[in-house]
Amino acid sequence: MASSAQDKAKTFVQAVSDHHESLKQANGTSAAASPQIMATNLSQFVERLLAKQEEFKAMNVCSQIDIGFHWTQIGHVHSIDTHGLLTLQERIAKGIQSKFNGSGWGDGIYTSDDHRQCSNQAYGPVCLLVARLKGVTSADPNLLSATYAQAPYVVLRCSDQCVPILRFDATPDAIIHQYQAGIHNLIDAHLNRVKSQASIDKCLYYTAPEVLNDGALDKIIMIPDTPKHLTDDCVICLHALGTKEIGQIEGCGHRFHWACIIEATSYSTRCPLCTTAIVEPQGKMPSGQMTVQRRRDMTCEGYGPGSIQIDYRLDGGVQKLYHGNPGVAFQGTTRTAYLPDTTEGLLLLKRLEYAFNHGLTFTVGTSVTQGTPNVVTWTSIHHKTSPTGGTASYGFPDDGYFFNCNEELDNLGVPSADLL
Repeated sequence: MASSAQDKAKTFVQAVSDHHESLKQANGTSAAASPQIMATNLSQFVERLLAKQEEFKAMNVCSQIDIGFHWTQIGHVHSIDTHGLLTLQERIAKGIQSKFNGSGWGDGIYTSDDHRQCSNQAYGPVCLLVARLKGVTSADPNLLSATYAQAPYVVLRCSDQCVPILRFDATPDAIIHQYQAGIHNLIDAHLNRVKSQASIDKCLYYTAPEVLNDGALDKIIMIPDTPKHLTDDCVICLHALGTKEIGQIEGCGHRFHWACIIEATSYSTRCPLCTTAIVEPQGKMPSGQMTVQRRRDMTCEGYGPGSIQIDYRLDGGVQKLYHGNPGVAFQGTTRTAYLPDTTEGLLLLKRLEYAFNHGLTFTVGTSVTQGTPNVVTWTSIHHKTSPTGGTASYGFPDDGYFFNCNEELDNLGVPSADLL
């Protein structure tokens, strides 16, 4: 087992190095913006992670290795390269001096799922991409197979659960995303050994429009000779219809002042009175990517073998006119969701893909869990972000999930799966 782990570690490290060189050549990245491999003891740290992975397997604990991010001070990088990421108690035992940033969720190694989370000067300007072995979720600080998750933190309880792989200094987000996707695939292929059981079925891209009324104006009929006897009010401005030119929506037939309905369609493509879609539904999601994989090695609790993994990546940027704070910068995010690989799951996936292609899955607003403004948040379409753990962990089993999610999609005007 030791020699096997050693071979796996060396092969993985070489694959990381090859991937790094390939991306450097492809991107023509400057030396200042190019990531650096934490190479001093990387093979040793990976061996240690693999040993812990075997322990978790023997304990029947989740042993999948994934990717996270950790921010630190420039002065700590050499120590991390030499000793790895350590908990406070591990640093004390080794006599390592470092700045203490607090431990609101217990002693541990604080990581996040997205490199843009926790990226402030309190932690430091250096971002590390790390391989993580999260195990089970628990608030018990004595359970070494546990991870404590409190958004945006994922707190690892010991150094054996974490390997620093890459260092980013002033690296553009797009390049970090490239490395994140590539290292994720290498981890699956060499450490999780699931390459043959996971395949990317499709990758969807969405570009946010500048305005939301594209195509809606064609569905509004101008009535130039407004009957003066019309006394009904325009429900938008609450003045009598007979005083101005009227615009009538082609589908539902409701009438409004022409200027009022034209302005209204810049914020929503639904009738202001009955909420019928004037054109195909169009949400306020920022630009991003949706990747769909079928995982034969993973099971959604309560279902047979096989699951569907959906990875979302939403880019940060500047809010558009239809967002809450136009012109203000906002923070992007990444999210992962799961469905059982069943007929019901595949039908729901078709509707989720439609929702993504029409900008309905996310929006820009204030995080419900963190209270942070100007970030990408879910809309009303609920997703399962864990394949197990039940509703308390936003996972399966959940007997009402498919009914509730399809109803949410109905309310947004997403066609039924048989029409897609």
